[in-house]
Amino acid sequence: MSKLLTFLPLLIELNQKEKRAIGIIAAIVLCVFLLLGLLVRLLLAVKDRKGRKIDEYMYDLVQYNLITTPVQFRSYVFRRESKNLYLFNRWYIRILILTGIGLSLYVWLVLKGDFSVILQIAKEFFPVITWPTTEMFGIQLISDWPQLAQRPIIHPDLNGFITYVAMLVTLIVSIKLICSAFVYYAKIDRSNKMSSKAFGKNLDNLANGGGQLHGFD
Repeated sequence: MSKLLTFLPLLIELNQKEKRAIGIIAAIVLCVFLLLGLLVRLLLAVKDRKGRKIDEYMYDLVQYNLITTPVQFRSYVFRRESKNLYLFNRWYIRILILTGIGLSLYVWLVLKGDFSVILQIAKEFFPVITWPTTEMFGIQLISDWPQLAQRPIIHPDLNGFITYVAMLVTLIVSIKLICSAFVYYAKIDRSNKMSSKAFGKNLDNLANGGGQLHGFD
């Protein structure tokens, strides 16, 4: 409390611009924490839902003693999900590779190897945003909301078309691969946890008269 009182006179002496800067920084920090919290909760919920997909095929395998150890449990899920990961994403990876090859050939044959043309078009596609700053307590702090310094520049020519197609393909394939990798991780993570639960010694399970599958819940 005493430390807070020592900073109170400093806050009172701040001008309107500095108070506005502090308010904006506080709002930004609050929004960032709220968004991160919501994102983490969403990812955990999706991870749990996707991870439970292994229950659909592992339950019967364990129930009828086709899988009898935690090692077999994890190994089976790993092999099956690794195969599914490859089969689902093989064409996306091939499309990405073909796009890279096609773009490289275009740059080499048409642009005489000048790849900077493509990079400049891609860079100008995105808006430029700047954050006004002011010096406070000896450091540069954000003083206002972000401002649009430059609008996106669209190139309605062949170079622009090739660049935008390559960017779109890369974006779509990247999202697909990231989502697939996340689902794969969720299933592998659940298999690591459930392999111990499904075959673990549980006195509660015996007391309830249950079978071997007390871990699947």
